[in-house]
Amino acid sequence: MSLEKGFEALTKRYQFISYLNQELKDQNKYLRRQLKEAMKQKQKQKVLDSLPKSGQGDEGEAESHDFKLASEGDVPRRPRCERRSTPNLNDFRFNIQVFEGEPDPKELA
Repeated sequence: MSLEKGFEALTKRYQFISYLNQELKDQNKYLRRQLKEAMKQKQKQKVLDSLPKSGQGDEGEAESHDFKLASEGDVPRRPRCERRSTPNLNDFRFNIQVFEGEPDPKELA
């Protein structure tokens, strides 16, 4: 292979790899937008689910509200509730003594 043909082959390969790279960047950009939209929808649904359910009014009324945040970084926060101090029921303690001596074959059978 001559030097010119080798250079031409490398140039074509570089162009092809650049094309694939750009394609992957565009796909990544598209998927990021999709993820962003899905996260927004999930956040809206989370806010709707956290609203108290009342027997009065139309059930579709709560879903018709469009919650707009001041900016994308703002996340609505619920007031903190006091935590109940519950005892840990999985807290078992055993005092295992070390066996000193020979095992009795009658006990093993």
